[in-house]
Amino acid sequence: MSAANARVRAQLIARMYPLQCRYCRKALTREMATLDHLVPRSRGGKTTIRNCVIACAACNHAKADGTAARNAVLTRRFAL
Repeated sequence: MSAANARVRAQLIARMYPLQCRYCRKALTREMATLDHLVPRSRGGKTTIRNCVIACAACNHAKADGTAARNAVLTRRFAL
């Protein structure tokens, strides 16, 4: 994990209580929390507090390189 990713992840975790996935709302431990880019880095997204959310590994993997808005599977399934 890069220093920027680690810093943003730590800031997001510090802000969230209880810690939960942005998409499925599953309760997470610090170890389970992954950093998800709303606009993926592969599409030009930056690692900033405004572009990142905490997600469980399953949801982060399901979203892949789609944006949260474009990913109909997650949007319908978890009603953002």
